[in-house]
Amino acid sequence: MNHYTTERPSPSVPVLTAALLLACACALLAIVPVSGRGAESIQQPHAEKVLVAACGLETYGGSIRPREWSPGCAGGSLLVRGLRWPSYGQSRAVGKGTGLFNNCRPSCADATIRRYPTQLTMTRVRRCQTDEGAYLFFTRATVRVRYPRGNPFGKRPGWRTDGTYRAASC
Repeated sequence: MNHYTTERPSPSVPVLTAALLLACACALLAIVPVSGRGAESIQQPHAEKVLVAACGLETYGGSIRPREWSPGCAGGSLLVRGLRWPSYGQSRAVGKGTGLFNNCRPSCADATIRRYPTQLTMTRVRRCQTDEGAYLFFTRATVRVRYPRGNPFGKRPGWRTDGTYRAASC
């Protein structure tokens, strides 16, 4: 008896049934909510996502869980980089990253940039009209910074609310 053959045996009914069940299971996994990272977009299939406006203006567009955020996108503006979003919901989002702060000494162009741990909390959801249509945006950003001892800004060390910004103009 030859155990090595080039002929493929025809699949039996149980093999075809198992293959069909496996294909159905894979299709169900694609549409059924799962828990864990990255599953948020399918846990609420009918909920419209809330956007974070670029540069504090919804006319510049928006994104979900951006990696960077600035209230003004100008040379002297605060910039938060490396944002991670442990919480991102329909009414509130919390991002953590590194804030780049400019003390503008001797001038804003020639100053030393300081980097401090920063928390960004986005709230106050409003529907804003853009060139592409109406979208939900977070319109308020509260920035908390962990200042070190002896920082050039004269802030007490520890976590401090650095400011509340208009995050979208609508």
